[in-house]
Amino acid sequence: MLAIVVILFSLCIVCPLAISGWSKLPIALPLMATGMLLPFAFFFIFGGKQLAKDAGKK
Repeated sequence: MLAIVVILFSLCIVCPLAISGWSKLPIALPLMATGMLLPFAFFFIFGGKQLAKDAGKK
């Protein structure tokens, strides 16, 4: 989860401040969207695995 936080921080905060014209680059929006969706993917993937593991124990 810490790696996802670092990626999110770098893509959404550092890159726009460090690269001039970041918002006008064609790759900026997909990278920022990917960074924003990573925590949700992490939650659903690992949460789903844990849910399946808990359901299998019953």
